[in-house]
Amino acid sequence: GAEVQYPLPVVTGNKADLVGPTCSPASGELFPIGNTTVNCVATHSGDELSASFTVSVNDSTPPAIQAPQNVISNASGEVPTTVSLGFPIVSDIVDANPSVSNNAPSTGFPPGTTSVVWTATDDHGNFAIAVQMVTVLAGTPDMSVTYGSGGGGGGGGGGSSRSSDTTPPVVTAFPLGGTYSSSQSVALSANEQATIYFTTDGTIPTTSSAVYTSPFGITSNKTLMYFAKDESGNEGSVVTQVYVIKPDKTKPSVAISQPAANSDVIATDGEILVTGTASDRGSGIKLVEVRLDKGQFMTATPKSEGDWSSWQATLSIADGKHRLVSRAIDNTGNQAWKNMNFTVDTPSPPPVPGPDFNFGAAGDWGDNNNSRDTAKNMANHGVELAILLGDLSYGSSSSEINSWWTDDITPLHVISVAALGNHDDLSPAMMNQYHGLFGLAKKDPN
Repeated sequence: GAEVQYPLPVVTGNKADLVGPTCSPASGELFPIGNTTVNCVATHSGDELSASFTVSVNDSTPPAIQAPQNVISNASGEVPTTVSLGFPIVSDIVDANPSVSNNAPSTGFPPGTTSVVWTATDDHGNFAIAVQMVTVLAGTPDMSVTYGSGGGGGGGGGGSSRSSDTTPPVVTAFPLGGTYSSSQSVALSANEQATIYFTTDGTIPTTSSAVYTSPFGITSNKTLMYFAKDESGNEGSVVTQVYVIKPDKTKPSVAISQPAANSDVIATDGEILVTGTASDRGSGIKLVEVRLDKGQFMTATPKSEGDWSSWQATLSIADGKHRLVSRAIDNTGNQAWKNMNFTVDTPSPPPVPGPDFNFGAAGDWGDNNNSRDTAKNMANHGVELAILLGDLSYGSSSSEINSWWTDDITPLHVISVAALGNHDDLSPAMMNQYHGLFGLAKKDPN
């Protein structure tokens, strides 16, 4: 990322009682690669004013690449000669896996020296190159020389053999020096059997300096210097790597989009869907977790692997008041929390008319108290009823239903009940339609 300075928005008009504006992320903070929305707020006489704009940070830093060691090879019986090149060491401050290519001849190397150009390219198009020299020696089957000890007489003089190795070893460090938001574990390796000497205080190492045996940690700003000495006594050049550790102390941000704070929510099959957003301007979001009331945290599902710009989680829930907690954690351990309250109130479904809703049969004089109570229960559960007793119509309230048995109505008047809406005027055809569903009932003449 980059530290970005920007001017504050300008508030026009009457500026009396103006407070602000303040913006988040603030000017001068570290912004990540890509687009970041800056939200600004000011208050004027209790009224809130808001504005937003976008800060774009582009990755213009090329990768770091170190070519494999130079190669010297004897020509085989076949020309061109196949040579094992090894692998370069590549790193990038943004792209974790830059692409790597080289221009080595696909058919092999001819006698002489050939330059192999290695290219590392990150996902924003930045690239860097490093050169490896490959030398093929023609007609040199043996690389050792024998020196005689001289002397004469009976016994043959002893001899000694000394390798002609005059190539110094090459040491590589991983990761390479650079600016990091957290401590780094650094490994050193040589391209041949050799002893590596190093320092981390900026002093030039010697054969009296510390000997490298295993990866070591760099937790603060350090200047690493190192070289190697092989078994033939060749010493490589001293290489310097500078590490800047700039800890990420910026908390991430997290928000809950659904459900809304202090809202009433209807659960579906005892579950609700929680959605939200998260962002981080430093090391990046590691994960987002959610918790209902005092339960355990569960990990949400990101938009895609590693992309927590939006997330969601499905929670099992019961009716009542609840507290939802979301927590975002970045890759250096910084945390941000967002809490909110809401209520789950899932209404019970109304009773569905069916065979049990029988209001008597045509010609039946009996006591219809049970029919009356059933109709009252339906009305209390929100089922709209229309009732017709002869030429008198009633609404759907319990008190009106209760009046079936108190009004002075001719005993032979037919009752028709409809549960599909408030029908103030039911025609004979409609009564016939509902007869099959509810039956007909007559008021008890006694």
